[in-house]
Amino acid sequence: VSDGARQLELRVEELQKQVMEELEQLAEQQQLLTKVKPGQLVKPEVQDLEQNVERLAVQVAEELQELQMHQGELGKVRVRLQSTDPGKGSAHVQVERKISELQNKVLEELDALGKQQEELGRAKVTMADLSDRVQQAVATVTECKKVTLGMEERLKRLTSEEAPASLGRNGKAPPRDQGLKETAELPGSDVDDSYGADDFEESAEDASMSEDKAAGGK
Repeated sequence: VSDGARQLELRVEELQKQVMEELEQLAEQQQLLTKVKPGQLVKPEVQDLEQNVERLAVQVAEELQELQMHQGELGKVRVRLQSTDPGKGSAHVQVERKISELQNKVLEELDALGKQQEELGRAKVTMADLSDRVQQAVATVTECKKVTLGMEERLKRLTSEEAPASLGRNGKAPPRDQGLKETAELPGSDVDDSYGADDFEESAEDASMSEDKAAGGK
């Protein structure tokens, strides 16, 4: 095998190794996408997932560009092999076969990358919509808390205003007649109900005796 064919074969093996590594990375990314469950996310997780989706999208774009460059290099290698002398043995045929297989893998991977980019785009839209919903829910809860606190403060003010008014109505002085009546009806009172009548009769008798003495003197 000539040195040129050996170098081409080594280059093909190197490219094939890079493609296999990229396939493994893409498989890990695919597993990450399958674990995404928007219904189980809370706000911090939504933000983290959006950042992960952004990074994955950038990484997929870079890998797509790199694979396209590899495909171009493989095409150049194939053209170079075809232009060499076909009589140098089966080494060229084997290298060309490997290049063809690798090119097919690259084309398949390009198609898979395109589909994955579409999935990432849909995941990004879904996460953005979910993030908006979470933010709206948080805003609604905050507004409800504000309204509740306002109602509690208002209820406290009404209660504090109602207490003095209630004391004023309950502490009003009763009518005079009512007070005398209540005093007379108090149990254990020293005031006798017949005191006023007996005193009136004694005063009348003294007046009558005075009049009789005056008439006798005349």
